[in-house]
Amino acid sequence: MNEDAAAYLREWFDRMAPNYDRLERLLSGFRPVVVEMAAPPQGARVLDAATGTGNQALAFARQGCKVTGIDLSEEMIKVARGKDSHGMTVFLVADASAMPFPDDSFDISVISFALHDMPGSMRAKVLEEMVRVTIPGGIIIIVDYEIPRGFMHKLFIRLMLACGENVYVPAYFRYDLEAALAGLGLCIEEKCPVLRGVGRIIKCRR
Repeated sequence: MNEDAAAYLREWFDRMAPNYDRLERLLSGFRPVVVEMAAPPQGARVLDAATGTGNQALAFARQGCKVTGIDLSEEMIKVARGKDSHGMTVFLVADASAMPFPDDSFDISVISFALHDMPGSMRAKVLEEMVRVTIPGGIIIIVDYEIPRGFMHKLFIRLMLACGENVYVPAYFRYDLEAALAGLGLCIEEKCPVLRGVGRIIKCRR
């Protein structure tokens, strides 16, 4: 990972951590949909990359999954651990672009609203790592903003940026995510719009 980018993101999310769940209230409606699309069997091993304050990880844990959530930000991980009152989930400070896990460690790997925060080289490495740590035939789910097409969507994105998204976001909207997934050999099985079409869930099979 580019160390300057890593340091920038770590500091940025450390600052965001105390208030992040206020934003999360706007996004949380898709969490159960992700779990439903993944259709995890009892005891499935699930990775939540760039877990933030842990809401997606905990949604899987409540369905009986064995979940590991990782994030660059120690402050985000502290908040996530504080929510896990039953110790259902392992939360680790770790780099999603160089994961500390062996190949084929997880049945399901998920990343939610994080790729848009990364520079392109980091984004590519994170996706490669998700493929590496997911078992053959396993599920990979990406949740992020849809590329805005209409005027209102573009206006929404501009307002979102003005409200505090980081410097890497504009480049994300020139990024062909589906082409990147195909280039990694992933088969897109299902797509689902969320947040009134501003976001989308993409389910892939390794």
